[in-house]
Amino acid sequence: MKHFLAFACLVCALLVSNTVYSDDPVNNFKVERDGKVCLLATFAARFNVTYNITDTTAIASFAIPANATVNQNASDCSDITAKLVINFFNGYNVTAEFGANNSSFQVEKLILGYTLDTLHFPKAVNQSKL
Repeated sequence: MKHFLAFACLVCALLVSNTVYSDDPVNNFKVERDGKVCLLATFAARFNVTYNITDTTAIASFAIPANATVNQNASDCSDITAKLVINFFNGYNVTAEFGANNSSFQVEKLILGYTLDTLHFPKAVNQSKL
């Protein structure tokens, strides 16, 4: 089995958001199969999400926190693909799907899951309470 290695320290944050904060934590995430690490990713990410409030929009900005965890049951590795699922806050997650491209691996899909909670999305229409 090939091992995926993705190092992007703060570069990921630049791709997701045009603002990088020096206090955004750089996290180390690893996916394990059969007691061995098959994916290691080190990065920081900040998301800016536009949401609706009464008669206008606002922007929520948040980073993946230092206490984020890898969902080992939802993450996976094979010889040509890997999936990293990171859980954080209460019900937020990021899924990164990697694919092989010749001799390297790259992110092919990045999905952010979140709820319109009162902490990160104040005055949001259709808000959820945590």
